[in-house]
Amino acid sequence: MNTLEAPAFAAQNTLTDAKANLNEAQANAHAHTHKPAASTEHKHLQNVSITVSYSTPDDLRVTDEELAQYIARGRQLEPSKDLAWIDCAVEAEDVAIHYGYHAQPFERIRRITGYLVGTLDRFNDAKRAEESQRVKHDVPCTCR
Repeated sequence: MNTLEAPAFAAQNTLTDAKANLNEAQANAHAHTHKPAASTEHKHLQNVSITVSYSTPDDLRVTDEELAQYIARGRQLEPSKDLAWIDCAVEAEDVAIHYGYHAQPFERIRRITGYLVGTLDRFNDAKRAEESQRVKHDVPCTCR
């Protein structure tokens, strides 16, 4: 036998191992996508609604101290937003964290008589009259 040739049983074992690994990977993928959470906890800490889903009963439980750290991280990630909820998915020692924030209020800005404004309350009488007398043009719809 040359040094470059592998024994015949090695190729057979490699093929058998590859098939076994593929079957195991497919079984694991199927189990992860269709396995419901073993249990779910709902908590409310620091004005944040928290849902923790555990994949198995043996998963380590998330403590309130850990949840407080997750809240601090969520507030640090988006300091200008108000943290509304956290969704944690626990699998063994891994935790997937998803953050949700309250909607940001906004003011509509329009261009009226050459100015960018949200409301007309800061206009003087002359600008209010100019706005009320302007001609509004219709744009025909050609989408049919």
